[in-house]
Amino acid sequence: MDNDSLQYLLTQHSREQAAFITGLLPLAYPAQITSVLKNNLLQVKVCLQRDKDTLMPPLKVCVASSRYLRLPLQEGDWGVLVPSNYSLQSAIGAEGEVPDISDKAPNMSAFIFLPFSRLSKNQNDPNDKMVWPDCDPDTLILSGEKNGVLVQNLWNGDASLSLTKDQAFLSFKKASVTLKEESLEGSFGNASVALEKSSLSLKFGSAEITLKDGEINLKGQLSINGQPYLSHTHSDGNMGKPTGPVIA
Repeated sequence: MDNDSLQYLLTQHSREQAAFITGLLPLAYPAQITSVLKNNLLQVKVCLQRDKDTLMPPLKVCVASSRYLRLPLQEGDWGVLVPSNYSLQSAIGAEGEVPDISDKAPNMSAFIFLPFSRLSKNQNDPNDKMVWPDCDPDTLILSGEKNGVLVQNLWNGDASLSLTKDQAFLSFKKASVTLKEESLEGSFGNASVALEKSSLSLKFGSAEITLKDGEINLKGQLSINGQPYLSHTHSDGNMGKPTGPVIA
């Protein structure tokens, strides 16, 4: 074998070896959610084909989010599997130790699912979500799924805002406001107010005032200028003499 042939074989071997090593490096893959196992753990399928067969088996992966923002991901949502060169088991709180710098993860064992928007709906996929609606680029928009949106100052904190299909609920410590399609309710301690389409109710302790259908109903003791209404009199209302108390 002459030197040229040997050089050619060595060059080819180097190229094949480089291609092989490059193929072992983690790659990012388009993927679709097939099942939501937990609020931060998904089962996904890699959306690539080889001879019309699925390229890889379903994978269990965590979501690219933080504890401060939970994503209401649903079956059928699309995203990309972002790889890590090292095992993520310790980082995500699963069983496993912090990986050694010389111990790289196998190809398919260290991925995070990163969701992305869709430009159009796949008419052949019943699980595919509709295209994202246009929005104001200068506005932060939060939208949920069937249970709405929950905003909290802290996890299980004392201030929260809940938006659902049927109502908006705002609470802060002992105070709360509930807004529905045809009513508004507010409370603070043992005081409350309820405004509906045809009535208004004010409550404080055992006292209550209700305005409804042209009537004013009172529960509790009414005082006028500090004097109980049922026992008050007028100084000149009965032929120049004081009146008696109100007849209950």
